Amino acid sequence: MARVVHDNHTKYLWIFATIYGFCALLNLFQSIALGTKLSAIAIVLLSIVFAPLWGWVSLSLWSLFVYWVGKLFKAKGKYTNIRLAYAWACVPLAFNIPLWLLMIFVFGNEVFLNFPDAELLTSAQVSFLFAILVTKVALAVWSLIIYIHTLAQVQNFSVLKSIGNIAVAGLILGLIFVFVGARIVHIMGHF
Repeated sequence: MARVVHDNHTKYLWIFATIYGFCALLNLFQSIALGTKLSAIAIVLLSIVFAPLWGWVSLSLWSLFVYWVGKLFKAKGKYTNIRLAYAWACVPLAFNIPLWLLMIFVFGNEVFLNFPDAELLTSAQVSFLFAILVTKVALAVWSLIIYIHTLAQVQNFSVLKSIGNIAVAGLILGLIFVFVGARIVHIMGHF
């Protein structure tokens, strides 16, 4: 990571942002069951189109919170380097793309629907989804470990302090989302 920061490898930021954005959008569309409104092909195309922007905004916003919280911990890193560290930590997430495509190939539009009952799946399908889930968790852990270490390098922190930086930033961002979400629900309740 020291070499990446020193050489300022920002030319790959859009690629990493697109990878992150694509996987994040597919996860989002699956969680909101967008398959009830669009076909799997349309969802994939929508994800491809919006992935660079979604990924860039997500990487930038998260890095900004980590930067601000890092200042409370007396961090030395610059915002651009923190964003670069997060972007490079997303490299393992590229392996999620073939997993998504495989799930779409096997299940089609059902990947983006809510399964109301586990009885709808055969035991082979359940085993397949479990293997995909375990692989995705392993990739997420791998990405997190890379991020913890790259952030520690950029912020001139210990690994433990890097974990604290990430945890506090996540807590603050989570509280903001809960507050904003509650306000939206409250406002929508008046209509």
